[in-house]
Amino acid sequence: MPRNHLLLELLKKQAYQACLQLLKKEPHKNFATLVIESKVYKKGKLKKAFWASELVNYALPLFLKSDDRIDILHPYFSFKAPPNTKLLLQIWKQDAALLLSLFKRFQRFRHDTWIEALENMSTNIVPSKQLAVENLIQEFKQVQTLENSIAIEREADFVSLLKIPIDKVLMGFCFAHSAMMESQEINGNNTRKKELDMAIVTTLDLFLKYAKRHAHTHKIVLSDNTMLQKEWAYFRPKHKSEYKKPITYKNDPTYTKIQTIIDKDIRRQSKRYFLSAYAAEMCTLNGSNYAFAAYNNKHSSFKKDDSKSGYEESYFFMNAQAKAVGIKEGQFDLLSIKNFPKLSFIEQSVLTQVSNLEFYHVPLEIPTTNIDLKLVLLLLTEFSRYKSPMSRIFHRSIDTSKKENWAIKPGEHVPITILNKPPLSFSQQLGSNEAISMYDYHDLLEALHLYYKKPMATIKENLDFLICDLSHSDDLSAWLQRPFIKINNKLFWLGRLLKDRRWDIILRNKLKEDKTYTEKSVYDALVQKIDRSLETATSKVFLDKQFSVAVGWKFPHPSSPKKEGGDIDVVAYKDQFLFVIQIKNSSHSNAIRQASYIEDKQLMNEATRQLDSSLYFINNNWSAVQEKFNFSHAPSEVTIFPLIVTNVYNGDYKTFKSYDKISLFELYIIMNNAKKGLYHALSLLLNSDRNNASFKQESIRTLLNRNFDLWNRAATLQPSTIINCIQNDCVWKDLEQIRNFKL
Repeated sequence: MPRNHLLLELLKKQAYQACLQLLKKEPHKNFATLVIESKVYKKGKLKKAFWASELVNYALPLFLKSDDRIDILHPYFSFKAPPNTKLLLQIWKQDAALLLSLFKRFQRFRHDTWIEALENMSTNIVPSKQLAVENLIQEFKQVQTLENSIAIEREADFVSLLKIPIDKVLMGFCFAHSAMMESQEINGNNTRKKELDMAIVTTLDLFLKYAKRHAHTHKIVLSDNTMLQKEWAYFRPKHKSEYKKPITYKNDPTYTKIQTIIDKDIRRQSKRYFLSAYAAEMCTLNGSNYAFAAYNNKHSSFKKDDSKSGYEESYFFMNAQAKAVGIKEGQFDLLSIKNFPKLSFIEQSVLTQVSNLEFYHVPLEIPTTNIDLKLVLLLLTEFSRYKSPMSRIFHRSIDTSKKENWAIKPGEHVPITILNKPPLSFSQQLGSNEAISMYDYHDLLEALHLYYKKPMATIKENLDFLICDLSHSDDLSAWLQRPFIKINNKLFWLGRLLKDRRWDIILRNKLKEDKTYTEKSVYDALVQKIDRSLETATSKVFLDKQFSVAVGWKFPHPSSPKKEGGDIDVVAYKDQFLFVIQIKNSSHSNAIRQASYIEDKQLMNEATRQLDSSLYFINNNWSAVQEKFNFSHAPSEVTIFPLIVTNVYNGDYKTFKSYDKISLFELYIIMNNAKKGLYHALSLLLNSDRNNASFKQESIRTLLNRNFDLWNRAATLQPSTIINCIQNDCVWKDLEQIRNFKL
């Protein structure tokens, strides 16, 4: 039996001592690679016995030299208690910085057993190094104390909320959102508004999940929507000037308590943000207070990446309309707007969101169901527009540039225009603008059936797709993925919190994350199709520029030719340039932990290892490449460019084991020379943030006068231009000049 097969067989049988003897007899410098590529590892069968064995003590130096060392050690750092404390000392001696990184990355500072293991380890190192370990232990204990206090305080607050009738809790969240969004302190600073908006949504999402898990019987005291609206009208602040003062809700203790709990949780989220940044090594702990944390360049890059989805939305919003009037892809500017078709807001919004889904080749129908994502998008867009509070323009003759004139005085009559007033056909069936709405479930089904003129079965399935039922403890989907909150037979729509959401991104995440909307086999097939959809979208970008493209090119295992070794997601060839592309399809998230996971797990470990295998196959099977793409050039005559392509922006400013990484949207901008359209669309978005201190308004105006030509005046795209734009960050490098991401 070949030695590799024998070693793998011994690992599978947990014969670790025999495996060790074989390695001592004949050392194997690639043992780390053998382990991580084995089925034993991939199926999670390297249990505690493996990590406690002498085999690991022997093999650890090989693991630490491997590019995959973090991935290999991940299972060891996943146990609640370290199964082999000797490893900690070995890692410390060979790479102290790596041990610190692993403790943070896998959040071992949460567990007393791991901290105790560090304390024991410190007694076995030279005295000159003990102080560094002791300081590290103190830091971990400090962070652990902070994290525990957050969890304890939050649970106590959620227990208090569960004692309040659920309809009043939901009303309280709408009051809190209104108070924060109407505050004059953040007027004109849309970035700060979005941060507070997502903070309130996060608190509500956490509370709803807590309520589901604790199987609570929820009480409703406001019997119908009429009473709900009376409650809203009576307690909400009437004028913007009132939002400057502490809100007392007419001294009502219930709403005051809800407001206090929400305010406290938003402050806790700031602490949680620090903890996530600390674990992702985006900041360091200075002093005894998390507020003195020093954020680093890695954090600035994260903030820069995080901002890009908004710019993408703005681009698709304008480009979809520009294409309708024959403007070339990405070549519109601010002057083009006057020629855009006169579409309603709903038509514009749905067109933009469908364009986004189609760009990423996300399926718009779910097999074996009546769920139609175009209908779902229309329903959500109309509800988030028409079933949210009125957006009004006041027509006044006074100087509104002065803040003291913004507030409308009691009794003052000012002509207004309502921007989101629903059409009569909508309001007759589904009601008008409200901050919070209550429906009877069956009444809403009937109203949707009449309004959308779809079969009742279709309406029911699509509505159920969007319902968060508090009685279903098995469904812990994010609230925005199921925005209709169901309590008994009542449905609540929180228009105040749901206005003008990015439903396309929310639905893309839902299709992958929510496992309850269809049977398992259909869900698994759909997720696989979505994962493959990015390969299709990437291949289209190259095909549109006359590249020869292969998708899902399977290759044999290097040591077992009869077995499949893997596949290359996308290979594109043109003019003696060969792009070897590894695709990674992720969920969109603005959470640091998700960003860190994508960079560490998907990009640094999985994508790079898969590219290694792809390049090994190509370099050792050049004749197969020549045959595939019908050329006779020698390897020395072809530029091979390995590349990681994702649907998210995390890691845009890094190389991973020397491999470049790019988002599909950025690649699309390069391939279509569309930077001009991107930055003109971006300027519209930034102008709405006029009071945001991080934006350099003068730089925005100067930027729009630049030449945005990415192709250097060439009439057609050259493959070398693609590489140059990727490696020199030609699409996004100007962002630093118009916004300070270090604030």
